[in-house]
Amino acid sequence: MNAVINRIKENNKVKIVDNIEDDQNKVVDLILELYRDKKLVPVICDDMFEYKNPNTGELQSLHSHIVEEIIKNNQFPLELTETELDDIVKENYYGMSLLENKVRRPLYKDVYTTVVNKGEIKEGIQLKRIVTDFLKVCQFPLIVTTSCFGIIEKDIDGYEEVWKKYKVKDSIDKLPEKCVYHIFDKAAIGNSNWGYNERQILNYLSSYEGDYSLTMLKSIIQNGEKTLLILGNDTPDWMFRFILKNINGGELYNDNIGLYIGENIDRENAALNLFLKDIHFDKNQLDEVLEGVTEGIRAINNGGNNDNGGNNKRYDIFLAHASEDNEITRNLCQIIDNHALKSWVDYNDIRDGNYWQRIINGINNARYFMPIITGNYINKIKTREDLDKILNELRIDINNLNAVSCLRLENRGVSGVQIELLLATIRERNINNGINNAPRESYSLPVLVLGSEFRCLPIDVKMINTWSEDSRMLPENLFGAIQLNTYDRLNPNNFTIEWERYRNNQL
Repeated sequence: MNAVINRIKENNKVKIVDNIEDDQNKVVDLILELYRDKKLVPVICDDMFEYKNPNTGELQSLHSHIVEEIIKNNQFPLELTETELDDIVKENYYGMSLLENKVRRPLYKDVYTTVVNKGEIKEGIQLKRIVTDFLKVCQFPLIVTTSCFGIIEKDIDGYEEVWKKYKVKDSIDKLPEKCVYHIFDKAAIGNSNWGYNERQILNYLSSYEGDYSLTMLKSIIQNGEKTLLILGNDTPDWMFRFILKNINGGELYNDNIGLYIGENIDRENAALNLFLKDIHFDKNQLDEVLEGVTEGIRAINNGGNNDNGGNNKRYDIFLAHASEDNEITRNLCQIIDNHALKSWVDYNDIRDGNYWQRIINGINNARYFMPIITGNYINKIKTREDLDKILNELRIDINNLNAVSCLRLENRGVSGVQIELLLATIRERNINNGINNAPRESYSLPVLVLGSEFRCLPIDVKMINTWSEDSRMLPENLFGAIQLNTYDRLNPNNFTIEWERYRNNQL
């Protein structure tokens, strides 16, 4: 078997990926190169949109929100169990057909009214933040989307919308200089040319012949030798083939390399994976790749000066908290967002695998670290002596933590709160040692929740200073002699920090 593998590796036409992390770094470099050469066209697919509940701040996929609203607002002849609903949500477009067959009635009107209210996209329906950041930084002249709703135009200024509807040349001279091209027609009640099941999609794809705007789109992509960057397409594999053919035009089986970036790359979909390899598409994890690309493009736009401690970080503040304090953290997160600061919090920014890698990326891509100090938070922290004992037994170097070593610590009973403190300590040291070329007064913005107790004693500044002496429990570089901000649960709107200072990095 090894001899066979070695012979395959010797064939330069066959790509062997031995290390996913290294491969993703190569993909980031490739995307940056294509961006510099103006040869990249992003294709934003339907699972790149989400619903953020305006009241709770909770996030879910747009498709999941649509299905839940349909079930909630209709009296169906058949009851759906929680397991059935979960299966329907996971199946995406197949799921909509499944649901439609189960309730024995068309659902397109329900889908439309879930997303659109009086002609406008409803509050809370938006692009995922990681995609918004990417598109805003890149300012692509052409964005293609499979969405039949104008969500991208709502979130990103300066783009004209183009819908697939121009049947004759005289109807349109050329595509706008900056446009979002919707390869499906605009959603409307009674308009069957946008599909949420297989039959509608197939009927619609058969109508592409003779569309002049689509001819121009294909010409831009083919003649400019553009590379398609497919972001987050979770449609069934056969449907993706039809969509790709109509966007790309020409022959699929050529030497052009495409990029397929999704959130669920580990799901079992052998047919799609084989097809992507066959047409030379690389399939990679969405968050890690887009984070790297966005930072790289910011550096390009800044003349190559990638100051990792400054304003080009993707987030302003990483919120570290105990899970029992989610409500407090959610309120703080909303206040921070309302002051035009970008916050990172786990329940918003982690929704699938690679948990510790996402935490590491979040800490490294945030300008400030904000621990939310409560009794729940302190209760999850071991003494330095106990922690060192575990580190020594596991032979883990505290200065070289990665996702694997974080998971090993967690399995040994070290809390997520404490592992985040270890990661933030490393990050702070790197900043002040000049590794990231950004020395500052303080990287930590600790917040003490008023009225918090630990072992029946009120937590105050003196207690925190004692715990941070010689890093006995709290790391001294994150808590010692650092100004504490306070949060009053009874008066949350009174919470304030020097907003302009942290927004503009004026330390």
